Amino acid sequence: MQAVERVTRISRAAARAAAIAPTLAVLALLAVAGARIARAVEDGADVALLVVSGWLGLAAADLLGGLVHWACDRFGDERTPWIGPFVIAPFREHHLDPQVLARKDFFDGASSNAWLVLSLLVPFVAWVDPPRGPCEIFAAGSIVSLCAAVLLTNTFHQWAHQQSPPRAARWLRALHVAISPERHALHHATGDRAYCVTTGWCNEALDRWRVFERIERAAARLRVDARRRHARG
Repeated sequence: MQAVERVTRISRAAARAAAIAPTLAVLALLAVAGARIARAVEDGADVALLVVSGWLGLAAADLLGGLVHWACDRFGDERTPWIGPFVIAPFREHHLDPQVLARKDFFDGASSNAWLVLSLLVPFVAWVDPPRGPCEIFAAGSIVSLCAAVLLTNTFHQWAHQQSPPRAARWLRALHVAISPERHALHHATGDRAYCVTTGWCNEALDRWRVFERIERAAARLRVDARRRHARG
């Protein structure tokens, strides 16, 4: 019994380390990248570029997150190779029990996205020179903002489910940076819209133009055409 308990404790410690380590690594790399950009800023025009690039990165993270959310909701299942247990399953679990996210802490929520962010941020910090000039500052700012927003996507999503979120959540919602519970509730009401859960900025346009619905219809037509060609062949 003691051996089993010891193994259980070790497993829990390893799982906790696997959640904390990538998140801390991302935060450290974001600090390094941010410091490089700050040293490159020379005047107010550069600051304005940074502000615009920051909003662009947030919007891109919101859109990409919505695409992933939609794909995980509509295609495959928990048994899908590679991504099923680690990517699709959390989305499906969240629909069965919306409060499962609210019960997680920051590291548990951010760790899965942290590994994704590291795949972009590590080569960016290691191999890309510090920015020089307005264009490079804008590009670097967009990348860093995108990485930070992707890391925080699950945190913003968590806050939308929590009864008493931290003060930072209320502040960021007032700035329309973090998605609000009311806007996210639209997704849980029907399950087929409002897939973006970072800021929620992209939801209105995607839903109004029925972007995901059109993609699904196009994919269905392609599958039918493929079956017909296979049957004739």
